[in-house]
Amino acid sequence: MNEKQENKLTIGERLALWFLAIVLILIFCAILWSYLSDTLIPLIQQGNYLHAAFNLFGFIVMMVGLGFFVYGGFLFLKVSYQALLSPQLKANRERIHANLSRESVKIAKRENLLFLWKTWKPSFLWLGLGILLFALGAPFT
Repeated sequence: MNEKQENKLTIGERLALWFLAIVLILIFCAILWSYLSDTLIPLIQQGNYLHAAFNLFGFIVMMVGLGFFVYGGFLFLKVSYQALLSPQLKANRERIHANLSRESVKIAKRENLLFLWKTWKPSFLWLGLGILLFALGAPFT
């Protein structure tokens, strides 16, 4: 089996992804509509253009941060699932549950922790960047 055939999604998986994408788009549209009708349009109608510009800037930064955070969460779940299937982690779990010497169990746990840290590090960076952008945009709104 070549790599292209292994990465094919089933019909159910494709439908689930389309459903998730539609739900996320609807949620974003609801947030955008609420922001426009409750915040931005009233500020412009009052003639407070500077405050509206700052508010719009903060909103955009916060939405980008939210997008990074969601991507980081998705990446975390994806790599966690892949990590749990890795032979190294499986072998270490078997060593831990075999009740070998205390030192062997300690080494296996340390190897698991280091392996998971390397696996999760990119997703933690996306999550952290998302939180940072959200926090930086919030004072402007």
